[in-house]
Amino acid sequence: MEDSKEKHCWNYVDIGVRSKVPVVQLEIIVDDKSHSFNFLVDTGYDGCLLVPHSIYRQLGLEKFELPKDKWGVRETVSGEILPLISALCKIKIADTIFECIIETFEGNNDFLIGLDFLKNFNAELRGSKQEICLLKC
Repeated sequence: MEDSKEKHCWNYVDIGVRSKVPVVQLEIIVDDKSHSFNFLVDTGYDGCLLVPHSIYRQLGLEKFELPKDKWGVRETVSGEILPLISALCKIKIADTIFECIIETFEGNNDFLIGLDFLKNFNAELRGSKQEICLLKC
């Protein structure tokens, strides 16, 4: 990671399921082009980033894929085990650029930030202001 100690904050977003949830905007860098997306913060997801399968393909992340033996797995509510297609990519959040494993699976439509991403930051949820702030560790 580049050295940046500035705190960056984002407002919670109404996603229609609950009132409002913490969402962080970041960029996925592919072939020197940045693609900006909003990611829901999900501490129940232990990976770095999860993107919709269609976005994974649209960005051409297949060319950065890890070997299949390095892919993670996801267990569905019914107990089915699904492979998490995984690619190592550069991402940018505010002024910080670092590598992150981006995962997806067939049928996925979610944008999630997980614990592997959050371990790089001190995260502050400001409930009264309905915002999330991140400060690089």
